[in-house]
Amino acid sequence: MPQALQLPLLCLGVGTTTGAVDYASCVREAIRLGGCSASRSLFVGAVAAALDDGCPQAWIEQLAEPARVTELARKVAALGY
Repeated sequence: MPQALQLPLLCLGVGTTTGAVDYASCVREAIRLGGCSASRSLFVGAVAAALDDGCPQAWIEQLAEPARVTELARKVAALGY
C-alpha cells in the first residue's frame, strides 16, 4: 500500500481493531509529523472526509465564506470522480 494512504486509513481505523479516530485528529496528526505537512494534510483530510463524516462543522463555520465553500464542495462531489 502506498505510504500516502497509510496515515488516513490508520487514523480512521481502517484495517485495525483499535477503532477510528476522528477527522480532526487525523489532520492534526498529519500536520504534527512535520515535513511537507501542507500537501500531506490536504490528502489526509480528503481521504478522511471521504471515509468519515467529512470536515467538522465547527471548522467549516470558521471559514470566511462557509456557505460558498460548502456549495462548491457539493458541486465537486456531484461530478462523481
